[in-house]
Amino acid sequence: IGGGGGGGGKGGWGGGGGDVKGGGKIRAPEGWKMFVGGLPADITESELFSVFSTYGEVAKVHVMPPNAQGKVASFVYYVNDHSGEDAIKVLNNVYKIRADAPEAVQVR
Repeated sequence: IGGGGGGGGKGGWGGGGGDVKGGGKIRAPEGWKMFVGGLPADITESELFSVFSTYGEVAKVHVMPPNAQGKVASFVYYVNDHSGEDAIKVLNNVYKIRADAPEAVQVR
């Protein structure tokens, strides 16, 4: 699950089932789905909700367990697809979820 940071990949954002809109955006039953990677192991849903709700109404946040390398990722679901586009533009490879985070988050 999740996606490691490497090249390749799809344009747009999201993944998994649901309706696909131009650019690879996925409309899941919970809302417009986007991937967030590069998170600290102890990240909470409420922390992510707080950050991502700045860009629009968040329908759901799902934090996945760490992968074999100990990396943590989540899915954030927005009510409106434009909210996800705004979050990607501002946060992807720029925003550190915490001041002491070693790297910026990946948002796609």
